[in-house]
Amino acid sequence: MSGDVPLDWKKADVIPIFKKGSRSQPGNYRPVSLTSVVGKILESLIREHVVEYVSRTDIISSNQHGFRRNRSCQTNLLGFYEENVETFYISNNRRSFTRDVSMCTFAILYHSKRRGRINVVNVTDSLYDEELEYLSQQLGKTNVIVVIDDVDDSSCSEKERIQSQQRNIKELATDLFLFSKEEKQSIGSTESARSYNDSPGLKKLKEIQSIIRDAPCPPRRRGRQQNMANPSTSRMRIIGVGLIWIGILYSYIGIILWYQKKYVYW
Repeated sequence: MSGDVPLDWKKADVIPIFKKGSRSQPGNYRPVSLTSVVGKILESLIREHVVEYVSRTDIISSNQHGFRRNRSCQTNLLGFYEENVETFYISNNRRSFTRDVSMCTFAILYHSKRRGRINVVNVTDSLYDEELEYLSQQLGKTNVIVVIDDVDDSSCSEKERIQSQQRNIKELATDLFLFSKEEKQSIGSTESARSYNDSPGLKKLKEIQSIIRDAPCPPRRRGRQQNMANPSTSRMRIIGVGLIWIGILYSYIGIILWYQKKYVYW
């Protein structure tokens, strides 16, 4: 045994796998390396010993996710929200709503197309004109996002179309996220870690996580946070506004708050 890996084991045939979109765009392909079968078998044997050694000696922090056993991107998201997000229920009373907003640092306005229309703001029979404006005034635009669920088309062009028709979404919220039924299904039904990480729905959840993590403290809350030893590590309070079919956000983000207008029925 020389201790050297044979040259043939290092060679690989790189095959482009089409993902979606235009086939003429190189960015729509994912490269896959086809390596030696014998080399893969040896890698799997070595990996088992390495993983066992890492688990036994604890040389890698338990906060490391992504490639460790039982440490996936999903557990990373859930762990983040368990440590940083404090959830609480609010009533459908207007006075209670304004009081609870005063205790929050971030807001998610949620709407589902299962109710028939995308009528958030600026359209006939829109549901959340006053709520979105109030949240933006109290928390700041950077601390408010809008989530629309169960849409037929969750593409960027559809997002731009909605923002152009319902202008206050773009003016009063930092971003708009569209989730289709297929995207929600892809989060929980992927067959491998690679396909899970490629899930469009998961990528959007990561964007939401990043926005919440980087959101500044609202101006009206800064005086309170000056008394904290470490404001950056304080638990966030997130308020959710809307009639919520909460499957995706509750399972993967942990937000179970809502304000339901009295005259709106499911």
